[in-house]
Amino acid sequence: MSIPVGSQDSEYLMRCTNIHQPYHPGVVFVLLPGFSQTASVWDEVGSHLTGSWKALETPRCDSWRATVDSIALAGGRGTYVGYSMGGRLALGVALAYPELVERLVMMSAGPGIDDASERIRRRATDREWIETIRTSGSEGFLERWLSQEMFADLGPRATDHRIGDADRLVDQVRTLGQGAMPAYHDRLGELTMPVSLLVGERDIRYRQIASRTADLIGPGAEVRIVQGAGHSVIAEAPETVAFLLET
Repeated sequence: MSIPVGSQDSEYLMRCTNIHQPYHPGVVFVLLPGFSQTASVWDEVGSHLTGSWKALETPRCDSWRATVDSIALAGGRGTYVGYSMGGRLALGVALAYPELVERLVMMSAGPGIDDASERIRRRATDREWIETIRTSGSEGFLERWLSQEMFADLGPRATDHRIGDADRLVDQVRTLGQGAMPAYHDRLGELTMPVSLLVGERDIRYRQIASRTADLIGPGAEVRIVQGAGHSVIAEAPETVAFLLET
């Protein structure tokens, strides 16, 4: 694998504070958590996988591209699987390092926000979330974040596998939020590896996003529905998710 040097966003060694995750040869599945989640969110899915797997913590970097570079360095070659924010980062790796990504699986995730006005609104919302973290701390923020309707089915599980460090949460919102990431819609046709878009049966919004994403990718993409699940497919249906990854 070759990480490009000399570009504005490639000096990840100086710009990421937790790039200590080693590359693991022979790993089949590289699993990326969603926003505010730790890598342990994948443990139950992993327990149902017959193939080898490695769940990566989200690196703490100062740009989207530096984060993508760091993940590629730690993940190496394999099937990249990401939930929500992790799915968008996996897409970033697939576009930046297609030679590493044998298959791409995005769960409850899309290619970003391509409407300029919507991006402006999202950035304003993200600034409000950052202020909430700073004034209420990680616990207060997560209580409000997880009260959103998309997480309603999780119940007491909602707070499992969450980051407790307020500064890390601020960094993720600022650097990896949908208002900060590139909109990849115009590049989806570049993907040549198989792409699976997994989405919960009851997650109507992301079913629409998955359908549109698959259309933009072309014949190499498929939408797979996790029956009975909502947005949080990892927690709601871990065994089904594992089955879909290996079939």
